[in-house]
Amino acid sequence: MKVLAIDDSRTVRLFVEMTLREAGYEVETIADLAEYTPSEDTPPDLVLVDVNMNEFLGTDLVAHIRQNWPGAPRVLLYSELPESELQQRADNCGADGYICKSDGYDGLVESVRRSAELV
Repeated sequence: MKVLAIDDSRTVRLFVEMTLREAGYEVETIADLAEYTPSEDTPPDLVLVDVNMNEFLGTDLVAHIRQNWPGAPRVLLYSELPESELQQRADNCGADGYICKSDGYDGLVESVRRSAELV
């Protein structure tokens, strides 16, 4: 399964990349969509989007992905927001779900694993 993680924090991108690669996933991380050059032969199966980024809100990015990517992948919001607020934002923007950053390594891997089962 191929995962694309979008987060403006270099530290978070490294954590996500190392964690998911160790769990057996193919991972690409970027700070924003300007860095992304989609590969037509292997689009991501799952996109993790940070909610609060310097240039824009992740919820806006979810809408962009839904409107502009053919065969849009599953999209999960990823944030340090309280779970109730994160769930509400995911529901409101059309994301397929969310991951709380506070759930750490195990929560990240488990959420991606559950999403992989749905792909």
